[in-house]
Amino acid sequence: MFIEEDQARCNALSASLVGLADVEVAVHQGEFEARIPEAVAFARTGERRFTFTFIDPCGWTGLGLAAITPLLQVEPGEVLINFMTNQINRFINDDQAKVVAQFEDP
Repeated sequence: MFIEEDQARCNALSASLVGLADVEVAVHQGEFEARIPEAVAFARTGERRFTFTFIDPCGWTGLGLAAITPLLQVEPGEVLINFMTNQINRFINDDQAKVVAQFEDP
């Protein structure tokens, strides 16, 4: 299951997956954290289940451990998180309240 917020990218992703065989695929448009319950339900379906969850946020927000815990608990499965530290290093010492709040896990 792919989750993409941008509709144009979602359409392009859907088109690129047409004809893919031997794997169940779904593409959904929307915000990642809002779609986590659907992703968990999708991961728990199928006859030969194994879930590989790849989380690739744009930036450092949208990846709170409390929010992604249900995905981490899907078995059998693995989770790979692409965590880009370059931007974090750039902003970690910023004094703006808005930026500071983004580094706290709600």
